Amino acid sequence: MKWGIFFAVFLAPPLLTSIVAFVGQEEPNEQLSPLVAVFGGAVGGVVCGIMLALRLGKTSGARVLLGLLFSAVFAVVCITLSCFGCLAVGYRLSLH
Repeated sequence: MKWGIFFAVFLAPPLLTSIVAFVGQEEPNEQLSPLVAVFGGAVGGVVCGIMLALRLGKTSGARVLLGLLFSAVFAVVCITLSCFGCLAVGYRLSLH
């Protein structure tokens, strides 16, 4: 497994969310930053989970189960990191 690719996929959603939130401070894009955080974090988490499962699983059944488990865990972690990325650049969600 290429660890550089793993960490790039893992850190890309929070970075993209931070960039979108930072750029959106001048032009309000209240809907775009959360969408990037949720969907980007979910995709990044699934890819990281599959990569790690393929690395650690010995049989195909173990790889499938580990893939499901790791994908869920990494999706939550990536989405959480993306939310912190939004907050770090001063994003304010207004629900009105």
